[in-house]
Amino acid sequence: MKDPYAVLGLTKTATKEEITKAYRQGAKTHHPDVNPGDPDAERRFREIQEAYDILSNPSRRAEYDAGGFNMNFRRRDAGMGNPFSDMMNDFFGNSTYRGRNLQIRLEITLEEVYSGCKKTVKVKSKNKCDACKGQGLVSSDTCAECKGEGFVKIHNAPFEFRKNCSTCGGLGKVNPVPCSDCNGTGTKAGFSEKEIPVDVPCGVDSGMQIRMPGMGEESLKGGKQGDLVVYLVVKDHPIFQRDGIDLFVDVPVSYTQLALGCDLEIPTLLNEKLAIKVPPGTQTHSKFKLRGKGLPVPQGFVGDLIVTVKVETPKTTSAEYVEVLKQLAVFEAGQVDPKRSNWQKITGTPVNNS
Repeated sequence: MKDPYAVLGLTKTATKEEITKAYRQGAKTHHPDVNPGDPDAERRFREIQEAYDILSNPSRRAEYDAGGFNMNFRRRDAGMGNPFSDMMNDFFGNSTYRGRNLQIRLEITLEEVYSGCKKTVKVKSKNKCDACKGQGLVSSDTCAECKGEGFVKIHNAPFEFRKNCSTCGGLGKVNPVPCSDCNGTGTKAGFSEKEIPVDVPCGVDSGMQIRMPGMGEESLKGGKQGDLVVYLVVKDHPIFQRDGIDLFVDVPVSYTQLALGCDLEIPTLLNEKLAIKVPPGTQTHSKFKLRGKGLPVPQGFVGDLIVTVKVETPKTTSAEYVEVLKQLAVFEAGQVDPKRSNWQKITGTPVNNS
């Protein structure tokens, strides 16, 4: 495993925001959809995902910073499942004829991130041979060494391990007679497609993965069925931006709304409206925090919604509007607030109020 900091171009002092920014930039650049047919881009994309999976998780990051992971049990696929169990099976179980893991990309909206959702994905896998039902064999004898298990147990107190049987090569069978229809491969031409339901919890982010054990390619020759790994991609929202579980939204307002004060209605991901009171004299780019109105996560935490008011200057004005603005300019002349006075005092540059 490569150094996750080096993969994302960061140092060990990188903040949460810097990690997220580096991940998003790298994922967009090297995503397989942007670089079709480029194996280097796909490899780089997976490295970026694994690096982010480590550094975005405080406990995993602390474990890495403290000296790295035990590489005897290295993760093959970062995910939301239990990869340790899979790796134990791969090292000490009957994995010789295990079905391939299938991978699929799933796009979801920010609204679906807020509430969680149920999606259906379509995956393709190789067709099993009809003659041998995917076994690749038409006849065989049970291996006497492993009694058909495909593995033997090794006792080394206080532990007990398993390894593939050397007599049958992990098949659990000896004296095999290959199927003539598929030449012992267990497959036939073409692919089959199936629909698989996926439960997406609330609060997920791009780069996270959902691992579904046993939902991958069907096993051949009696092995374990592979897993399905669902890569999540959250679509950009036209209004809201997110940082972890916090949401941010910019609200366009007029100069007079800030000068006189006003009541604003703020949209939410649930098509509800939240009311905030803007006091008179509020400056542009002022922020209002609505606690507990951000994104929820399964652990019970809920982020905040940060509202930024920004003055929007009209690009076109009527003659009547121009006259009103000129009258306003007369009233504003000489109305220098403390901040503008400080600017003049510090820089020595007079403020033009004409």
